[in-house]
Amino acid sequence: MDFDRQEALRVCHIYYRNKGYSEEHCQTWLDHQDDQTLKNAYYCILKEQKNAERKGFSVL
Repeated sequence: MDFDRQEALRVCHIYYRNKGYSEEHCQTWLDHQDDQTLKNAYYCILKEQKNAERKGFSVL
């Protein structure tokens, strides 16, 4: 799977806003992540989403 930084930023932003983090906190966190950290977070979120879908809900 290719890594798309813009898509990762979008998915991580949605995920963390849904977790209750403020817009400012999300944006600050995302702005300061290197590609590897962002990639790790993105793939963890995708894995969590896949597991959630099997149970009939969504994390995004």
